[in-house]
Amino acid sequence: MKYFAKLSLENIVLSIHKVEDSNASTEQAGSEYLTNIHNWSSWKECSKTNVNVIRKNPAKIGDTYDVDKDAFISPKPFNSWVLNETTCQWEPPVEKPATESYSVSGSNETFTAVPQWNEDNQRWEKQKVLSIKPTTLQDQHWDGTNWIVS
Repeated sequence: MKYFAKLSLENIVLSIHKVEDSNASTEQAGSEYLTNIHNWSSWKECSKTNVNVIRKNPAKIGDTYDVDKDAFISPKPFNSWVLNETTCQWEPPVEKPATESYSVSGSNETFTAVPQWNEDNQRWEKQKVLSIKPTTLQDQHWDGTNWIVS
């Protein structure tokens, strides 16, 4: 089974279609097969996951196919992020800290604090649960080395 991205005139991924190997022995053959079925002539072989990636990055609807880089590139998530020319992935101006799993006294549940990028403050932020009854939350931000209570 092979996957093909249907591209708009601006090389935006409109949809992903799977094609049996027998109809797509090459990228050209798969493209011609899909063109005949859908009356659409712009196709690029792609992957839906990181497994067996044909080009840089798996294709997702809304991504752009960059001909020069031979890569599928996701929309820019924030104005401050820059494209890594090698991986064709968007990178934040501050490296993302690790997600934290932790427990809270009085609870058998494991909590997860996932850092979220705050474009206005140009920093990573997370919220931690400190207690269950009553529920108490704590906002924190990353200073590049440590989490600081906000």
